[in-house]
Amino acid sequence: WVQRGDRITGVVTTNGVLSSQNIVVCAGGWTRQLLQNVNLSIRQYFTHSESIEGFCSHVQLKTLVMPATMQRIILEAEASTPPYYPSWDTLGQEILPHILDAGVIQFKNGLIRMGQISRVLPDPAAKISAAHGEQEIRTQIGHILPSLKTMKGQWHHCLVAFTGDGLPLIGPLAQLQGLYLFSGFSSPFALVPSLAQRFAVHLIGGQSDAAIEQMTPERPSLVMPRD
Repeated sequence: WVQRGDRITGVVTTNGVLSSQNIVVCAGGWTRQLLQNVNLSIRQYFTHSESIEGFCSHVQLKTLVMPATMQRIILEAEASTPPYYPSWDTLGQEILPHILDAGVIQFKNGLIRMGQISRVLPDPAAKISAAHGEQEIRTQIGHILPSLKTMKGQWHHCLVAFTGDGLPLIGPLAQLQGLYLFSGFSSPFALVPSLAQRFAVHLIGGQSDAAIEQMTPERPSLVMPRD
């Protein structure tokens, strides 16, 4: 960050400093660490998500396979409660036991994605065992669709952001001028495309938007308790 007083005026990149009057942080699960670098604490968190992607020529799914109850939603809700606030600032430990929501989706090009494991580790750069995660996913998927248990595929890992009240963070941060958030999307594919357009119109045109305004990072439900 490039900071002058209470205003962020730019970011430092591998290609040098980029200056701007306003900066929007769209960093997903990395948002929490980026803001900590300027001494800001917000109730955005993240899970480490694991899945397997590959192709299986003899399998053609006609539906999305997913659990009736998503354990990830329950895990996110519990991990963002007050008893775990201190744990998010303590690297090296798993805050809660990981979960596996066994499911499969096949895209139009035939690509199959199986997953997913969610781990609550406060270090965004934590080392995850690909071998253990892949074996666990294959075992559970094998109970549902045995033909996919041995499918050739590649293990994948990414961070999935979420917030303390389930809504994303969209809008300015009161503590630093010129800094905005567009993050905390637990289900980005469903929400990001439409909200990104509305947020841009809201910023550039100055038009009031009730949906955007209720997702402000300054909303009461996300206020961090004071010691």
